[in-house]
Amino acid sequence: MRFVYPWFLLLLIGVPLLGMLWFWMARQGRRNLGRLVSPALQPRLMPPRSALRSDIQLGLLLAGFLLLALAAARPQWGSRDEHVASRSRNLVIALDVSRSMLARDVHPNRLERAKVDIMDLISELKGDRAALLAFRKRGMLICPLTTDYAFLRQALDGISIDSAPRGETDLADAIRKSLDALSPAQDDHNAILLISDGEDLAGGVLEAAQESRRRGVPIFTVGIGDTSGATVPDENGTGVLAYQGNQVSSHLTEETLSAIARESGGRYVPLGTASTVQTTLGAIFRQHLRQIAAREQQETIARKRVERYQWFLLPAIGCVLLAAFLSRGRLSGKRTTATGNANRTPPVLPLIVPVLLLTAGWVQGATTAVPPQPATSDTPTNAPAVGSATSREMARTAQSLFRHGAYRESADTYIAAAHRADTEESRTYLFNAAIALQQIPAREEAIDLLAPLIHDPRLGDRAAEILGLAAYQKAAATNGPDAAEAKLTATETAGAAFQQALRRQPADVRRAHNLTCIEQQLPSLREEARISRLLKQHAKTPPDQLISTMLKEQRALIHDTPAALTNEAPEQIRQLDALATRQDNACDLWIPLKQAVLHSPALTNAGQRALLERIVETTRDRMNETAACMRDLDPQACPMLIQTEEPVYRFWRDMAAPPALLDEDIALQSNVLEHAGSPLVPHRPDQPEALELTCAFDQRFPPWADQLVKAAQSDTNAPTLKPEDRAEIERLAHQTIALQQKPQQSQARQALQNLLRIRELLPKQKQQQQPQPQPQDQPQSKPEDKPQPQQPPPQPKDRQEQKEQPKPDQPEPPPKNVQDLLQRALQREREHDVQQRQQLQHQPMLPNERDW
Repeated sequence: MRFVYPWFLLLLIGVPLLGMLWFWMARQGRRNLGRLVSPALQPRLMPPRSALRSDIQLGLLLAGFLLLALAAARPQWGSRDEHVASRSRNLVIALDVSRSMLARDVHPNRLERAKVDIMDLISELKGDRAALLAFRKRGMLICPLTTDYAFLRQALDGISIDSAPRGETDLADAIRKSLDALSPAQDDHNAILLISDGEDLAGGVLEAAQESRRRGVPIFTVGIGDTSGATVPDENGTGVLAYQGNQVSSHLTEETLSAIARESGGRYVPLGTASTVQTTLGAIFRQHLRQIAAREQQETIARKRVERYQWFLLPAIGCVLLAAFLSRGRLSGKRTTATGNANRTPPVLPLIVPVLLLTAGWVQGATTAVPPQPATSDTPTNAPAVGSATSREMARTAQSLFRHGAYRESADTYIAAAHRADTEESRTYLFNAAIALQQIPAREEAIDLLAPLIHDPRLGDRAAEILGLAAYQKAAATNGPDAAEAKLTATETAGAAFQQALRRQPADVRRAHNLTCIEQQLPSLREEARISRLLKQHAKTPPDQLISTMLKEQRALIHDTPAALTNEAPEQIRQLDALATRQDNACDLWIPLKQAVLHSPALTNAGQRALLERIVETTRDRMNETAACMRDLDPQACPMLIQTEEPVYRFWRDMAAPPALLDEDIALQSNVLEHAGSPLVPHRPDQPEALELTCAFDQRFPPWADQLVKAAQSDTNAPTLKPEDRAEIERLAHQTIALQQKPQQSQARQALQNLLRIRELLPKQKQQQQPQPQPQDQPQSKPEDKPQPQQPPPQPKDRQEQKEQPKPDQPEPPPKNVQDLLQRALQREREHDVQQRQQLQHQPMLPNERDW
């Protein structure tokens, strides 16, 4: 148990004090009565029942006070998960960094004062996304929209007049660059904060402000400086900047900033010149920018403690009311009539009855669902009198049809009336038609009618809610093997509609619950839709081709990942992210492959299917972990890729056709000769693996050859296999198995020649269709490095000498940990920032161009 306000527990000290005060006052009352009344009359004036009732009342009051103190401390125990939707606004802070911002009419100067106030603004954001743009001749986006306020402060701290290109101040370009940094789809939640002294030397700022107004993005302008003006320091900072022989003076131009705010629908706020206490950007944000609608970013699950104060509050109220009921006097309702009889009427009864009635009415209103009624059509319009009367007459007919249950006819009549009415009235009729269609139900037609109405200021609230309900019902009614995409689309439509409805009434618990239900279903529906897309995409791809593609991609990743880890950031991040995406795509191939293999007649019982599914899912998990390591820039991705290639290779070996097995066998046998018997991969020696591939080829070749002969009989263009070639292939396969069982160099060379001869005897067309695997030690070796059928393999000694030659541009080894990578990336970013500032500082200007 914990208390939110534990200092309220100090009130418990008053409980015994209150009891002692009560007893002291009662005793004093009895003493005073004894002085005035004889002892014989005291029992009649103060009967024992009265004293007992007084003691009970005291106990109730003390218990109520005790429970009220505990309730005020807000006790909590236990916890539960709650869905918390984070909301945010998008704000672009455009800061003027022209030379005129170095004027010292504000201490220490205009630019430093603005940076201090932006720091104050950042502390007020609290979940809102902000971007930082520095502008001078052109705008430069220093920091994109982010909620990482530490990074935003770091970017702000490094801003100077060299953060943007030299030249005349262009406010119009700053506004356009700020609009480019904001997504047009979120303009209802976007705003621009323009901080400048208002001097615009380029012109065209009003057109840019009008463009911002068309997008619905207000610009809040903040003027900094003094209207009387101040001199601008020169480049050295010791003198005054001169232009054509005259000293340059900069003034706060409030007219320009006011016009920008007026044209864009924002506000102009002068920041002040005396100090940072008078007007701060944090206060401006609280007063003006907070009025912009917030957007639901994401929904997270938060574990919160359960409030238990009501367990103490309700008994405390009951004790106090019961003590008041036991009081003597007006609270007890005791009235003495002229005859001396006591007429007791409990006063709490007249109060309880209306409370119960109100509670019952609230419960009925909360639980009873009111059926949707057609909206009235008596809205005044600006349409011609004849057309308006006709449309309203049709609307009355449609309303009558709706009441009699003819929903289809009612909807058609409403739609016909909408075509005759003006824009405002037609929306009402279309809304009524959608409600009628929802009763049939004709959900798709209702969705088409409601979708354009959710942004209507008058009907958008109800339209969004009914649209979400119709789309959710459509998703629930969508079934079938190919319905995953349609079900996901309908659910996303329902989620967007419920989100729009909740945005209009953020405090509505029911709408929040509807949106939460949709958000909980979306991840599984998206996964089902992705699986459905993959199955459709690879529906006609043979399983052996799928596993061959996967194996080829895994070996390419093993080759490319070490080289990517040696790069500098940000190139390293970009390459590893691309490699992780390739790993994810290769992992997705397991979905159609598992589907095809599980329905294969080769699996005869449920145990085999369960074993296969377990192997596939384990391998998929490893591949997903490998992709995550790539995105984390973890060098452990390299050994994990090698470990992941092993089950993929085993799976491929069990499914590959004889030509593919032969190509892999030739590659391994070549590696045996090249390395003189040393294994390339520790967990998979070359020679034993080549022997297993030859045995697998010998087992699968006869049925594969029979299928080839049958296909040639039905199709004359299909490749065929002569009987003598088949016999020669089988003889060479048996001979190669015997040769590969002996580790001598001469037997290995003869085995390779036999394998090359078998490849020559296979049908040429079939051979060309099969992929040619690379040797495992050189995944991307050149074609001239492969052993050709007519050329004997090179001697191992020559290959060994060639490998021992040093490489001219060998990359440096990868960093040891992620901390080294981050340090190197940070150093690289600093060097890039210094280089960019130097380029902007020495950028040439036109002869007559002004730089302030």
